[in-house]
Amino acid sequence: MKLRFWLPLMMLLCLTGCEIPGQPLTPESTIEQPQSDIDKTLTPESSWLTGTTMTAILDETSVVVQVAPRESGGLGVWLINPAEPALVGIDPAVNSVFAHIRLSADPGGVAVGEGAIWLYQSKPGETFISRIDPLTGQETARQAFLEGGVRCIAGGMGGVWACLSKAQGKGIANLARLAPQGDSIIALYPLQAQPFQAVVDRTGAWVLQAMDVFTLLGHVDPNRMMNVTLPRAVPSTEYVHQFARFAVHSSGIYTISQDRRSHYIYRVDPQDGRILQVIDVAAEGDYPLDLVADDNNIWVALHSGDVVRVDAATLTVTALARTGAELTELITSEEAIWAHSPLEARLYRIDPMSGQLIAQVETGRRLQPTATPVPKLPPGEVCQGSYPTQFRLGDFAEVNPSPPIPNRVRVEPNLHAKIVGEIGPYTRMQLIEGPVCTDGWVWWKIKVENNDLTGWTAEGDGENYWLIPLPY
Repeated sequence: MKLRFWLPLMMLLCLTGCEIPGQPLTPESTIEQPQSDIDKTLTPESSWLTGTTMTAILDETSVVVQVAPRESGGLGVWLINPAEPALVGIDPAVNSVFAHIRLSADPGGVAVGEGAIWLYQSKPGETFISRIDPLTGQETARQAFLEGGVRCIAGGMGGVWACLSKAQGKGIANLARLAPQGDSIIALYPLQAQPFQAVVDRTGAWVLQAMDVFTLLGHVDPNRMMNVTLPRAVPSTEYVHQFARFAVHSSGIYTISQDRRSHYIYRVDPQDGRILQVIDVAAEGDYPLDLVADDNNIWVALHSGDVVRVDAATLTVTALARTGAELTELITSEEAIWAHSPLEARLYRIDPMSGQLIAQVETGRRLQPTATPVPKLPPGEVCQGSYPTQFRLGDFAEVNPSPPIPNRVRVEPNLHAKIVGEIGPYTRMQLIEGPVCTDGWVWWKIKVENNDLTGWTAEGDGENYWLIPLPY
């Protein structure tokens, strides 16, 4: 397990180039582009964004296996079963699967909104967002991007919002707003760092972004034509973030840390990004994995398989549900809170009134442990008896976003060497020297793109790979 800690404020300022205390990190400028400007930038000659749209697509992308009538009147609860892979719809009225759609591309995330199901998938050469009719399971529109272009997705406020890892216009990356028909991009918003989670509420879209050794929160209000990045300034350590996930509530923004030693959630001021309160939600050795909000509570999934309810008014834990499963995400619906375990292929239903587990739903085939990847270099040439490397010298890589924990960079390839920086999830780098075996770990000397950070970082710890290959 990688240990992470909060770096001193002055080091963060030096590494990230933040403005001096009291100065805004980003201007509050109007950034919603007119449609004519967007059309000009979506040409293949000028951009990586293809802007391809298809209607009523019935090809190899998705195969409808089952779509049954629902007892409830809503859209249902939707999730991805990565073992098949498949898009699965749950009817909360009867706690059973009513839709099961096999996918031939690699699914990345799903969102519900504007009367449709939105799914982003990747296959060699492209990533695309599909609009799926929940009544028929058919794809009615598709917006295509280059491979790896979409990092997260969220529905609401008259459309679907997509996190784009490559800038289309201004900014390091973009937040794209798609029309509810799924057939066009109606606005692009510049982001200051790489996005990896988006949440939409009545005020607009919130985006969590990874920037070297810390994280930023962006807020886009399409009605007021505003795009703000938090923190606005960094006068003290209360404004420095290393967040993994977040949820938005009327009482504030609630977050969890990237540091697995933390058993807290944090309430953040949505006006300036300052951490207001720290709430203890887990025992020592346990830590939060995900969190969501409803009208009155914050719900937190823990590594232990427990789901705790935190009263948003008193900020105290008022209920605990034990699933005993390895959870990855929480899902909210009008009827319940749902905890998803892909490893068990099971969805756990929690009653929002009592906070207790009341039902379980099987979602398909279970996710099986993956075999050790075939090494490109024989394990004996790197670390005898340790894990095989995934890379060759000169390859490109990024920090594994699951979990979203940064990698330390050191001056030498060992655990006792001086730390010169950290590289966050989705950060692209090239392997320029190595591999070297030290402390039972495989080390690579890397150079991070878009800045001058160079040093040694570990590929993994024998249980998990912290670096993942990129195709180019």
